[in-house]
Amino acid sequence: MTEPTFTTRVRVTRERPPLRTAELVETGETVTFGTPGYQGDFYDLGEGELRERGGTFDYLVAAVAACLMGTFGRALTVRGIPSDGDRLLSEAEGHVVVENKIMVMKRISIRYRLQLDDPDQREAAERAHAHHVRACGVALSVMPSLAIETELTTVPAQVA
Repeated sequence: MTEPTFTTRVRVTRERPPLRTAELVETGETVTFGTPGYQGDFYDLGEGELRERGGTFDYLVAAVAACLMGTFGRALTVRGIPSDGDRLLSEAEGHVVVENKIMVMKRISIRYRLQLDDPDQREAAERAHAHHVRACGVALSVMPSLAIETELTTVPAQVA
């Protein structure tokens, strides 16, 4: 096995099951995980504080979507296409199935909306979109287990 170039460290505490707190050692930041919505229903957790916190699936989808957006945004910038502020937005969904009584995420779908100042930039934006998943470290890390689908919609920039 290859020696790691970098190591990410996280400390996780199980506060009150299923409430968990993760400390990101590099920054000292903490994240609290609950079991919201369909996960709480599936595990029959009832109502309360546990359901008011995002779950691990939520954070997994957010991490993949955030990394992909950063990668796509960088590719757009290289091509002279602004992607800051609300010019580039995304919505992501994680698709979960039940296998052998265990919830398993199988696919992440991401929809981008990009405002273009110049309609002639559309082709370059589409080329960047076609290649960005293969340049994202987080996406590549989870792709052996998760399918990742993205779609791009371009719209004219808002006139002030």
